[in-house]
Amino acid sequence: MRPVFAFVMIALFALGLYIMAIAFDHPGSAAYIFSGGLFVSILAFAIPMQFTKD
Repeated sequence: MRPVFAFVMIALFALGLYIMAIAFDHPGSAAYIFSGGLFVSILAFAIPMQFTKD
């Protein structure tokens, strides 16, 4: 895996965790914000796999 993919993967995963943490401050829309953070965390692993597959 190239270092760029590793950096992007870590950054997206951290962003997803941050978005999920923000969800607890907004009780009215917590499910939507948490789902968005979960989606970003999943993308952190899905995008590099798509770029590096043979």
